[in-house]
Amino acid sequence: MSVADGSAATPATDGGIVYACVESGGEFAKVGWASSLDHAYARWINLQIGNPRALTLLVVGPGDRAAERALHEALHAQAVRGEWFRVEGAVAEIVARARPLPPRAGSGSGRPRTERDAAQAWLAAALAGEPLRAGDVFRAAALHGHSVKTVRRAAAELGVIRTPPGGGRTCAWRMP
Repeated sequence: MSVADGSAATPATDGGIVYACVESGGEFAKVGWASSLDHAYARWINLQIGNPRALTLLVVGPGDRAAERALHEALHAQAVRGEWFRVEGAVAEIVARARPLPPRAGSGSGRPRTERDAAQAWLAAALAGEPLRAGDVFRAAALHGHSVKTVRRAAAELGVIRTPPGGGRTCAWRMP
């Protein structure tokens, strides 16, 4: 998947994601890479501590460090400083396509996440691009240690849209 163009892909097997942290005013966004959703949450918390504006953590899509570098190069026209960009042009398009992560249980309190919280965060990242077939979601979830039952519950809590409704392993899943 090219996170820059938003094309469809199966979730990354290494669990890495490209994320964006967008300021509440919508003027600036940090685009970065994290090895896992836990790492992305940790980066968001650290960035929030040093920022007077509230930050929203968004998943751009599964990816690795090379995808992050390519995205930074593609967004150079909006670069402000380091990994921070003005939310305009291509950055605004990426932010519009990105999906917010569900609230993390115990966010900021140091408490561990539950299995369903982890499954929700993983599923939100997996469905950040184009819809995926349910069977593909379940196979990828198993690679990440998530059971079918937990992924189904996570999908219900996230409001995942299934086409056709009720579907089966061949129905398409997408974020609302």
